[in-house]
Amino acid sequence: PVGPEGDYQEVWIDQFDDSSGKVDTEKWRHVHLGNGFGNEEKQYYTPRQVNSWVEDGKLKIRAKRETYQSMSYTSAKLESKKSFLYGRFSARVNLAKCLSKGTWPAVWMLPDGETRDGTGHYGPWPSSGEMDLMEHVGFDAGNMFATAHTKEFYFKIGTQIGKTKYVDPNTWHTFWLDWRPDMLNFGVDNESFLVFRRMSETNKNFWPFDKPFYIILNLAVGGSWAGYHGIDAGSFDGDGQVMEVDWVKVEQKAWQQASTTPSPTSTTAARPAPPAPNKAGCYFWSPAKSAVAECGGPFTDWTRDAWGEKHKESGESKAKCLARKDGHDAHCKIKSTWIFVAESSALQPGCYYKQPSKSAECGGPFPDWNRDMWGETNKGSAASESKCLA
Repeated sequence: PVGPEGDYQEVWIDQFDDSSGKVDTEKWRHVHLGNGFGNEEKQYYTPRQVNSWVEDGKLKIRAKRETYQSMSYTSAKLESKKSFLYGRFSARVNLAKCLSKGTWPAVWMLPDGETRDGTGHYGPWPSSGEMDLMEHVGFDAGNMFATAHTKEFYFKIGTQIGKTKYVDPNTWHTFWLDWRPDMLNFGVDNESFLVFRRMSETNKNFWPFDKPFYIILNLAVGGSWAGYHGIDAGSFDGDGQVMEVDWVKVEQKAWQQASTTPSPTSTTAARPAPPAPNKAGCYFWSPAKSAVAECGGPFTDWTRDAWGEKHKESGESKAKCLARKDGHDAHCKIKSTWIFVAESSALQPGCYYKQPSKSAECGGPFPDWNRDMWGETNKGSAASESKCLA
């Protein structure tokens, strides 16, 4: 696994230090709803201060047993008002007071959209993606789950990309996600334990993580997972079950900040280029929008030179690829950066497959090499050539 990089700048933070005791509504919105959320959950989320408040520099989210809007429990779910594209996201959390059976605290992210219900640019959940920095269920104390969901990889069809890491649930831990254009890297404290790499630049069923997402903090009760072994109802009386959060912050590199709000007038590619593509071909990148309508832009990620590969054979060699730059920039009145990725260097170590035909269950066709992420995670297919070919 790849550890977090440096050179990040803090762009958003909540340290929960408001002396009023109230959640900062400039940064967060409360969900006021209780419909089971597709998981048969038993809580009704409210904006009341009894369910979420700030005390001693900490956010407290309390789940308690009470009848409210025909539901048997109440709790809180906070969503960041601001959404982000790429960066390092982290939250310092203590679960010592919410370890009873039936508890389901989480720090996670969903794609921004008009409804904020998991529906994003690529359609309803899970088509537009979900990123779970931390999920924990009370009957499995200490095992922290990190997961990525897409249309091809999600729990209801048993293909989700996820891993579990045990930590002491009675102490504070920092859960984090390093989100880049070609990779999701999940970790806790100073250790990475799940890396999910982009397998396709064009098939959004595999990789929808190129649009802004917002942050969610919540404490659910019961449901198909957390309630599998029942709910310790009595433990939700009195003080109830309380999830504590010390801080939540977002850090981004300069080019990530710019990619969130690209400048409409910039004409130079001044910030560092995004990570190189992992498929062979000729690519260009430019953060500025061209004044020539047919050229489009901005291109904040590497973009395949489809026209050049078809008409100028730019995908055949580095020389032919780089020769496209001057003509392209002159025509589009823009400055861009170009790169050629050879077949031999395009793939990172791992297990890959091609599939020329379409499968009803498995999708496709896949004319390019696709990473066997499910097999690497669940079957160790990247460990050796024999395991891959098996």
